[in-house]
Amino acid sequence: MAFISSVNAQSGWKTDKDGHLKYEYKPSSTPAYKSPAKSPASDNKSTTVNNSEKEKEKPKEKTRSELIEEEERKEGFYEDRKIVRNYNYQYGYVASDGRLVIEKIYTDAKNFSEGLAAVQLDGNWGYINDYGRTIIPFKYYSAGSFKDGKAVVYEKYAVKTMEIDKNGEEIIIKVEEAITKPEIPAAPAVLLNENFSVRTNDWPVFATAGGTSASIIDGRYVLGNLIDFNTQWYTSVPMYSESNFTISLSTRYLSGNATGNYGLLFGAEGMHSGYRFEICKNGTYKITNVTSDNKETLKNWTLSPAIKKGPNAENLLSVKRKGLKWIFLINSQPVITLPAHPFYGDKIGVLMSGIQEASFDNLKVKSEL
Repeated sequence: MAFISSVNAQSGWKTDKDGHLKYEYKPSSTPAYKSPAKSPASDNKSTTVNNSEKEKEKPKEKTRSELIEEEERKEGFYEDRKIVRNYNYQYGYVASDGRLVIEKIYTDAKNFSEGLAAVQLDGNWGYINDYGRTIIPFKYYSAGSFKDGKAVVYEKYAVKTMEIDKNGEEIIIKVEEAITKPEIPAAPAVLLNENFSVRTNDWPVFATAGGTSASIIDGRYVLGNLIDFNTQWYTSVPMYSESNFTISLSTRYLSGNATGNYGLLFGAEGMHSGYRFEICKNGTYKITNVTSDNKETLKNWTLSPAIKKGPNAENLLSVKRKGLKWIFLINSQPVITLPAHPFYGDKIGVLMSGIQEASFDNLKVKSEL
């Protein structure tokens, strides 16, 4: 009965005094549908014409790929020129309409400023105009961009710092004590063989209240971060960076998050400049050129089957210079070849970032013929 009573209350059925069901009609509370007034034929025609005109006036929407291409063209252009490079890390320039206006032949390049760009060719820097014509010869160790008609350049081995104008006229602004050019080794020589059994090269050992630590355990240099932190330590290894060499480091992931990385630091001047050859526990590697005011990715994170994964996985990282090329290897397997760059300094060491723990062993530097 409870069910019938419920149905009756909802549907309009009611029970009379004798207990019989009786339906009581109730008008719907919903407003009746009212058909809209029909517009005159002339009005329909007018509306159709107006809508058609609006469609014509409305600009055609760009596809996603067209929008991305347009944004990419806007980014990175200086004086209608943008630096581009090929897979061999040779640099050139394109115009904002996408045309390649300067061939990809340079080993390094900087943005255009005041009509000229500093570019590197065969290890030396010079200046070109916006169509690739050499304006100032390739004879400098380093070169900056023009500002107010002048640019700062450096002689090799930091003997002189000069300002030049757009005609190549030099004004010496600083003279330093000449740095003797290192001698090219006559035979292969071991320049560093660090096995961390003792602190022969004064590797830091510490533990901070903030959660970073460095220690020597069982002949390995162990770095630990309980916070997301970048750590790098190094030692000086005098060497002639323009001759052939091999630098190698044994690394081992111990514990930590999936995004932390660790590896080899070389050609560094200090904490804020140098080259980083890093790997991650997920089986990827990266190579970066870092300076105090810039970070250039030479090879972005790339998966490599040469990397051993998992806790306590041991990976040997090596970089070899052969002629004008750097060859990067993981566990003796070449993973990429890049153009050789000048060293910023003589520091060689280890690095780690992220919340993790990693250890290092057998840091070696060897000169080659």
